[in-house]
Amino acid sequence: MAKQLRIRIDGELYQYTDAKKDVTVHRSLVDVFTGKKGVASECMNAQCLTAKTKNAERNRQAFPHPVIAVSVIATCAYIIDRPGHAVRYKLSKSATKDVHKFDKHGVGAPTEVTFYAPKGADRGGRAHSPYGSHTAGPGTRAKLVHGEKARLLAVAGALAKED
Repeated sequence: MAKQLRIRIDGELYQYTDAKKDVTVHRSLVDVFTGKKGVASECMNAQCLTAKTKNAERNRQAFPHPVIAVSVIATCAYIIDRPGHAVRYKLSKSATKDVHKFDKHGVGAPTEVTFYAPKGADRGGRAHSPYGSHTAGPGTRAKLVHGEKARLLAVAGALAKED
């Protein structure tokens, strides 16, 4: 059974799915000035989709699903498309830095913002280990490097003889 992915947005719990395609929108100077720093659902990136402006209306049309509300949390944007459900998009590193600057200092600039569809390990509900193949995660044994087992057994044997 697939894992249900959930996120809490403005005190309500939403089930979410990952976006299927990337979307690029324009953030205007009006969005920067009307955005509220530190408020995920009213920041400058949320304003470029939810404000009552022609630019925001154009931006909403770029998405393949309805845009009811938006919450931008650090590296992700959750777009509520129907009651109880949201679509998750990833933000680029530069867009994430812009979000942090805006939240801390209230500064931003008009630019193109791309909402990326999560790919690979970024996708939610993956069946594989998030730790990758080269490191051991919690509850797993680390693989021994060639010769390491023999050294450990030699040390254990020497300690056993001392007792």
